[in-house]
Amino acid sequence: AEERGGIMAQGLFGRIANYVFNEFMVDVLSNSRLFQRFVVRSNKHIKNQKDRASMLVEELKATEAAQSISQRLRGSEAAAGTWGSTFFARFKDNLTKEMKSAVASNTRVRNAASNNNNSNTQQRKGK
Repeated sequence: AEERGGIMAQGLFGRIANYVFNEFMVDVLSNSRLFQRFVVRSNKHIKNQKDRASMLVEELKATEAAQSISQRLRGSEAAAGTWGSTFFARFKDNLTKEMKSAVASNTRVRNAASNNNNSNTQQRKGK
């Protein structure tokens, strides 16, 4: 019975010592500027790596899908002959033209909004 009591006392003492040590370390680390900077930088680094890995996975999926579509289109072009290659060339040209037009339109809208904001700011300053 005495041996069992000694083991229980050691277990209790160990738990108390562990609790005190943990509380001390949490207090010391939470007040340490160096540790806080380490945690923030580590978190940013991990988040950046996670985002980068996600982007790489998406690019890989997109590349695999594009290769699959490209192979299908090559087969379609061969079957369609010159009409297919002409169609795809015109489609590409029209798509490029539309994208340039959309970018130019978006730029004009931004410039107009910027000019409008500048004139409003100048009018407020003048009052």
